[in-house]
Amino acid sequence: MSVCPHCGKPIILAKPESTPPLFPDHLTEHLTVSDEGKYFVVKATHFLGKDMFGEVAGLVKKLGGEYVSMGKQSHFRIPKQR
Repeated sequence: MSVCPHCGKPIILAKPESTPPLFPDHLTEHLTVSDEGKYFVVKATHFLGKDMFGEVAGLVKKLGGEYVSMGKQSHFRIPKQR
């Protein structure tokens, strides 16, 4: 994951402008997205709560992704090829 050299915040990778973003604006400030080869890995920057977690999980599922439960390393992953 990349971080801003000035403020230290995670850099959110965006898809090319010709395609829609992965998540709506109100969610992007709570998530980081990194390119991990075959997958985009989506991690929360803090505890999301039930409603926001459900919204993210629903969007990830629509994109063919899944939730990977690994304790503090838990994340969503979305395959690049569907």
